[in-house]
Amino acid sequence: MKPISDQFNIKGSVIDLYQNEDIRKEFTGKEKSDEELKKSVLVSIYLTLEIKWKKEAKIVELAERSPWEEQGIAHELKDIVPFE
Repeated sequence: MKPISDQFNIKGSVIDLYQNEDIRKEFTGKEKSDEELKKSVLVSIYLTLEIKWKKEAKIVELAERSPWEEQGIAHELKDIVPFE
């Protein structure tokens, strides 16, 4: 990955799936055909964060997941139960 912002420590890459058959094969047939993927790019953005909170704070992680890699994970906000 190449640096995008040194100030915020953000890195990224753009992979042309037409030219990268190995990566294209990982996604072929899951939701798109090989021909559709040849017209696509894979964009990746990486950043490092430091988050601070008070001791004993109640926290929850919200993350968007890939439909190809994760199964059985809640996909809607209504599925989140509040702290008691």
